[in-house]
Amino acid sequence: TRDDQNDYYILDELSTGNPLVKKYSSVGTQIGSFGDSSSITGDPLRIEGSDYNGNIFVLHYDTGSGDTMISIFEPGDM
Repeated sequence: TRDDQNDYYILDELSTGNPLVKKYSSVGTQIGSFGDSSSITGDPLRIEGSDYNGNIFVLHYDTGSGDTMISIFEPGDM
């Protein structure tokens, strides 16, 4: 997904198996990242979207409870 500044967010999985959201500028420069095994539990499924304020919604599967959950990250979390 992308925000109102045309920055892109990509949900990735690290070699450790932990999910991470990476942020890139519109020209492909990595700006930062956020999220880890404590803030996104279970398997990352996808980035569900973003709102006008730049909040990012990450859909993930909680292997502990078996529930599908959504986490919300604010731009200041980066």
